[in-house]
Amino acid sequence: MPRLPFTRRSLLASAALATLRPAPLLALSQVTTVAAIRERTVALPDGSIYLREADGGGPAVLLAHPVTGSAHVFDAQLRALSSAGYRAIAWSRRGHRGSSPAAPDAALAQNDLHQLTRALALVPFHLVGTAAGAGIALGYAISRPQELLSLTLACSASNIDDPALNAASRALMPKGFDELPAHIRELGPEFRAANPQGTQAWRELEEFSRPSAGPLGPPPKPQITPSDLAALAVPALWIAGEADLFAPPALMRRVAEMAPGARFATIPRAGHSAYWEDPDAFNAIVLDFLARTTNA
Repeated sequence: MPRLPFTRRSLLASAALATLRPAPLLALSQVTTVAAIRERTVALPDGSIYLREADGGGPAVLLAHPVTGSAHVFDAQLRALSSAGYRAIAWSRRGHRGSSPAAPDAALAQNDLHQLTRALALVPFHLVGTAAGAGIALGYAISRPQELLSLTLACSASNIDDPALNAASRALMPKGFDELPAHIRELGPEFRAANPQGTQAWRELEEFSRPSAGPLGPPPKPQITPSDLAALAVPALWIAGEADLFAPPALMRRVAEMAPGARFATIPRAGHSAYWEDPDAFNAIVLDFLARTTNA
């Protein structure tokens, strides 16, 4: 497969060093043993799925990427999760780097995830999704709650069919917002100003992750209802970036409050790509939630 025009390890390391605040729990700099990241392709009945994996020997944690990404954007999470003893796996949905071509399709993505976890004998597992990946993760949790140990949803209002919520979200978007370059829309202004190298790495990965990239198009039509959330039977956490224009904390908190017992956390100064902008903080929040879920 084509090589990136940069070294992922060096860019992720430099991005982590330049993050805007240190993690309160497990920082990457404190990791003493990190599993190597392996890459492979898993054949499904009608296609193939590319994945990256770091196996710490424990329960599986699957990572669902944003529409601007692929399995390649989560190396910082793979290292942190595996060092904490989890089997961390990031996969590329169809149409994204390494997997079979296809147009965006949430139902297809959820079915692929179901087949992938069966092929790798991962059930039950923890599921983490960010941005568009969060909507896919939530749909999976609603349809197959018995397969999940926990659910983490980051930087997404989760595609909820709630007129008031959707109207509030649309009101936040100025005219022409959708035509702005992806890195302007998805990276917070403080990160872009403070970390030009990390910003450039994000831009190159965005281009690399969608090999036949065209316009991102409109978001999918809402399919999940407030009653679906009220019946959610999986321990859930929502994470918001405080500078996220797509899914600001006030809107995400309203969604989280629809799910009984859900937890909610924010990452200061982070935009729509909080997992990238402040990986130490993001990873610490996720690891704390996974530990609480395991010990509950």
